[in-house]
Amino acid sequence: AVVSTQSTGDEPEYSSTVEFTRPSDNPNTELHLYQLCYYADRSSPVSLVVSNVRLFITREYHQWPLPRLQPPLPPHLRGQHFQVLHEVEISDLAMLLVTDYTLTLSTESRCHELLFETKAPLAGLVSLLASLWEGIFGFPLKVC
Repeated sequence: AVVSTQSTGDEPEYSSTVEFTRPSDNPNTELHLYQLCYYADRSSPVSLVVSNVRLFITREYHQWPLPRLQPPLPPHLRGQHFQVLHEVEISDLAMLLVTDYTLTLSTESRCHELLFETKAPLAGLVSLLASLWEGIFGFPLKVC
């Protein structure tokens, strides 16, 4: 994912937009899901953004953009709206492990454990990921 940034001189970089595609991607890339959840240890809330080719685990700063009635912040206090923590290709998924309200996304190199508030969004995400994966490979993704 590419985070578009602006910077002049000594100012820290900041972002007002996030671009979830790359120039080499298919121009028909679609966003299928935006979901809030937590890391399994509840250390921090994260946002999931799922396209037809990738899943992004992001940290989102919900106070951006700032309310219109507030004066503009100085550049050193501005931050990114989204910070991409992890990017997972749908085709790299090896297995999904579902236990109660927790989902473990397994690839060959890494596991991501995510915790959901209810089972409905968890089931929806599992169904979407399995469907996208099956569309790529022609057989079902292993869901345990």
